[in-house]
Amino acid sequence: MYPKLSSWYLPLRGTPCANCGQPAERMAVFPAERVIAHVDGGGPPCHLPNLSVSTAELAETELYRRQAA
Repeated sequence: MYPKLSSWYLPLRGTPCANCGQPAERMAVFPAERVIAHVDGGGPPCHLPNLSVSTAELAETELYRRQAA
């Protein structure tokens, strides 16, 4: 499906998938989406969209606001 590996991936070690709830093995990050591989090939990979810039900026602003309080 993806000819090139992503620039990085996050090992999830059985954490429930945010999309389907099955145990997840790892999440690969691509420019347009995040792909979650499940433990023991438990079904097709789930695709999650990456955060938009505005959402990421909002989360960062909230983090700084909480740290300042």
